Amino acid sequence: LHVWNAITQDGYGRDPRTRYARYDAIETAFRTINDNLQSVEPQFRPIHIPKIGAGLGNGNWKIIETIINETVTTIPITCWVLDPNEIP
Repeated sequence: LHVWNAITQDGYGRDPRTRYARYDAIETAFRTINDNLQSVEPQFRPIHIPKIGAGLGNGNWKIIETIINETVTTIPITCWVLDPNEIP
């Protein structure tokens, strides 16, 4: 099991005029993760993520998803989305 903490945004908030997510940082983080996982046995490679940068980071998920998919091409990725109705 590998756990990565990637700093991909500068702050957070709900102001729709401000994008806190940094697309360049997301690309750098996933390039680093991809490069480091190449030497790991395949059964330990899958990546599980939330919609990084798309919530309080105010990033555009379609752009972020494209960046991730273009950066990580040989490792399976599962994106988990929490159902708002399940939040306590």
